[in-house]
Amino acid sequence: MFKWAIFAFVFGLMVGADNAGHLGGGLGGAVFGLLLPMGVRRQGHVSKIFNLLAALCVAAIVGSLALLAFSIISG
Repeated sequence: MFKWAIFAFVFGLMVGADNAGHLGGGLGGAVFGLLLPMGVRRQGHVSKIFNLLAALCVAAIVGSLALLAFSIISG
């Protein structure tokens, strides 16, 4: 996976994309993955936390898309 991440990062540089968000997300995901090993995620009480975090992420995505649509319409 690290090899593909490097390829994607280099390709992003070639097309002029801003890779800061992807780099931050990759580093944050790696740290989060190190803090929560697979066995921890299978426990019942932790599952509720993951469901809550997933719902918050979905709400953030929907809110972001709504704001994007509003900015395009009011343009």
